Amino acid sequence: MVNRQSGPDGLEPQSHPEDCLSCHWCNELSCYGTGEDHNWGFRIYRTTFAPGSDERFATALAVLNANLRVACFREQGPNGDRREKSGPSERLWQRLKSEVIEDRALDGAPPAAVKEHFRAWIKEQGFHLPDAIAPDPALEMASSSTHRFCLLIDEEVLDNLLRFPLPTPFFPADHDDHIGVKVLDVEVDAEDNEPPYAEGWLWTAPWELVNVWFHCRELSFEEFSVEDDRGRPIINTPARSRCAILRRDICNGSVLVAGVTCALDLWEAVGEYGSRQAGKWCSQILLYGTGEQLTWGFRVYRTVYTPDSDDGFPCGMRVLEAYLRDACVDEYGIHGPLPDRPANEQLLKRLKLDVIEDRELENASPAVIQQHLGVESQGLYLATATSRDPSHEMASSSSHRFCIIIESEALPNLLRFPVPMPRRSVDRDDHIGVKVLDVECNEDSVEYEPPYDEGWLWTAPWELAEVWFDCRYRAPEQMRKTDGAGRPVMRLVD
Repeated sequence: MVNRQSGPDGLEPQSHPEDCLSCHWCNELSCYGTGEDHNWGFRIYRTTFAPGSDERFATALAVLNANLRVACFREQGPNGDRREKSGPSERLWQRLKSEVIEDRALDGAPPAAVKEHFRAWIKEQGFHLPDAIAPDPALEMASSSTHRFCLLIDEEVLDNLLRFPLPTPFFPADHDDHIGVKVLDVEVDAEDNEPPYAEGWLWTAPWELVNVWFHCRELSFEEFSVEDDRGRPIINTPARSRCAILRRDICNGSVLVAGVTCALDLWEAVGEYGSRQAGKWCSQILLYGTGEQLTWGFRVYRTVYTPDSDDGFPCGMRVLEAYLRDACVDEYGIHGPLPDRPANEQLLKRLKLDVIEDRELENASPAVIQQHLGVESQGLYLATATSRDPSHEMASSSSHRFCIIIESEALPNLLRFPVPMPRRSVDRDDHIGVKVLDVECNEDSVEYEPPYDEGWLWTAPWELAEVWFDCRYRAPEQMRKTDGAGRPVMRLVD
C-alpha cells in the first residue's frame, strides 16, 4: 500500500511551501509513480523509419525532453534566480523516466497496433486496465498515467515537433498551438467514439505533456478532448481538466456551496464556447479568477488630485470600463447590444475594477503603489518574494501581478481615447494610455533595467484585457518595448 502522506525520499507536503506545485507533483508521484523509485514519464513509440528519419527522431526526442525539463523547474523563473533550487524540482527531473520503443516491426503501424503493443506491455508490468472484463486476479488495476498514455511519433509528428525551438523557451510562444505529438489514450475504444476521436489519440504540444501526466489521470477522455478551429483532435489542459474536475466535484456535492453556481456557469460557457476567445478567457477565469465569485480585472490607483482631475478621473474610468467591456464582446460585431452568448455574459459579469482613491497616495511613486498592493494581506506571496509565510500560497492571478496607475501624466492621455471604441480605426501603435505596474518588479533584478526599472509600461485601454489573460506568466522582456520616443510600452504580440 502506498503511503499517500509522504512523497519520494520522505518529502512531506509542507516541506517546501515555496515550491508548492513541484511539491504537489512529488506527492502525486508517491501515489502514482511507477517502480520502486516512483518514476513518471511516457512510453514513446517510433513508427517511422524512413530514410533520414534517424536524425529527425533524435531531435524530436530532444524537444520533448527539453520541454519536460522546463516544466520541472518552471517555478524557479526563466533565469533560475527567482528562488533557490528546490528539492522537489530536482526530484521531478530525476524521476522522469520515459522509455523509447524503436522496433522496425512497428514501421508505419496505425494507432490501433501501437495500442495493442502498449496493452501487452502494461499486462507484462502486472496490471490490467480499469475497463478490463474479467481481469486476471493476479494483476493489479493500473492507476498511473504511465499505464494509460503513450506517445506516438510518426512522420506527421516528426514534421510538427521539429517546429518547436531548441533551446526551449521558458514561456511557450503560442499557447494555442497544440499540434506537436500524438498522445494515445489506451482506455479509448474505437466503437465508443466518433471521428476525429475514434483512434483514441490527441494532438498535444510538448509543453503540455507534464499536465497530461499529472492532471488527466482520473479524467475521462471526453473531459480533456476538444477540436481546434480546423477540426483536429487536441488535448486542452490544464484549463479544461480543471473545468472537468470542478464539474465533477459540483455534481458530487464535494465543493463548497459558495461559488458553486458561478463555477458551473463558467464551466458551461467554456464547454459551449471553449474554442472561441470568450470561452478560452472563461477557462482562464476558472483557473485564475479571484475571490469566491471568480472575478477578473485590476486594482486602479488614482494618484492625481488636482481640481481638474476631480472631473477627469470619472471620465477616465468610463474609458477603461468601455474598452474592457468591448473586449468581452468584440467577437460578435463592432457595436450594438450585448450578444446572447453565455461566455460573453460571464466575462462581463465577472469584470471587477477595484478603484483606490486615497489622498495619502497623491503623487505616490510606483514603489509606494507596489507596497500598497501587498498581496500578503490576502494570504498570498509573489513568485519573486525572497521571504514567505509558510501558510501563504503563491499568487497566480494577473489581479495579483498587475495594477493600473492613473497619475497626472496618464489621465490626460487616457482621455484622448474615444468612447465608444472606433475598432476599425484604432491606432495599434498608440500605447500611451495608463501605466500598468508589474508588482513582481524588483529594483535589484537584472530583468528590470532602465527605462523599465520602475516596473510599469504604458498601455492603451484596448490592450488591458489581453494583459490580464495573456501576460500572467510572461517574462518581463517578452511584454515590453520602447516606442519611437523611447518610452516603455506594452508589447502583446511579437
